[in-house]
Amino acid sequence: MLSLAKPRLCLFIIISICHQIPGELDLFGLAKVEVPLTDKLVNVMKPSKECEPSLTIYTNGQHPCKNRLIFEDNFERPFINKTKWVVEQYTPITHGPPDYEFVSYEINDNTLFIKDNKLILNPVPATSLDQVLGTLDLREGCTSFVEDQCFYQQVSGYILPPVKSARISSKFSFTYGKIEIKAKLPVGDWIYPQIQLLPRVKSNAEIQLLPRVKSNAGAKLWIAYSRGNSYYIGPNGDIGNTVLFGGLVLGFEEPARSRLTSKNKAAVPYGDDFNLYTLIWEPEKITVLFNNQTYGSYQIDTSDKRFNHFGNEFFLSIGLGVGGINDFPDNYTTNNPKPWTNTHTKQLKTFFDARDTWSSTWRKTNVQLQIDSVKIWSL
Repeated sequence: MLSLAKPRLCLFIIISICHQIPGELDLFGLAKVEVPLTDKLVNVMKPSKECEPSLTIYTNGQHPCKNRLIFEDNFERPFINKTKWVVEQYTPITHGPPDYEFVSYEINDNTLFIKDNKLILNPVPATSLDQVLGTLDLREGCTSFVEDQCFYQQVSGYILPPVKSARISSKFSFTYGKIEIKAKLPVGDWIYPQIQLLPRVKSNAEIQLLPRVKSNAGAKLWIAYSRGNSYYIGPNGDIGNTVLFGGLVLGFEEPARSRLTSKNKAAVPYGDDFNLYTLIWEPEKITVLFNNQTYGSYQIDTSDKRFNHFGNEFFLSIGLGVGGINDFPDNYTTNNPKPWTNTHTKQLKTFFDARDTWSSTWRKTNVQLQIDSVKIWSL
């Protein structure tokens, strides 16, 4: 609890109203976003013994006091706290950089819910052909500004997304901080967690420039990333579900995408239990920890233009991805052959046709992404 005994030492503000900013988008999901909103007192820096200067910056340019909890959700309510989160609804299979996942993110009680004080992201695969034919109308509640991501028409072999999934984005955005996520990662073929910080951009014009700024557009920070396959072996070894990636990401495609990330190898899948995943984002360094043990860091060269995005505002994105064109490189060895190639034009159809194979690895709750808590601290 913050002490109010000495009001002259720190200035406190309450952000009680959330205004949507027209045209403000996230760089990857193209989601409509809102300015940060919190129902707690936020301490803004006014140097004193009780309030040391912080590197962390809020959207409004204010600095909180050092080492303070500035965002938290323990999922104690029976429903998603929409003062803190946007529940995404769109499909990334058209105009969906960077990964074109084979899913539709939907406002759906079967794909996103809270149970036993845990946030559950639960993938729901299509089981019959009629479920991937016709139209997918997500316009009511759609969080994308791209029309094709809100309404999709199946044409011949270009089917609807074969998996319904979930994704949420924080309304809170900031620059620099310590992020702690206690989570149980999903296990199953062609599935992966999206626990990451994404840059917030201000206008649709920046989205339209994506093809010309690919190196910067791929900028994000992985807090926890691990593929669900039991093994996935390529030129640089196994990158399956016993391998954790975290840290700085530049670009879209492997192996360049994860070249700057850190890697942690475990004896068992990361989906076997809940673990604490931490990322510390400083102006010149990114550090990642697993259960409070550092497994990697990267020194940022601030003179290198590739890293320009990492001095801007980011927001927290938590989602459950399936398939896509970047997360599973072609020609890797795995337990079940990959049913699509990343350059194939009808990837969704070939993926759907192999559903009996991959869905057999999606066992009960193991395939879910489960979040116990989210905490963000000022530095």
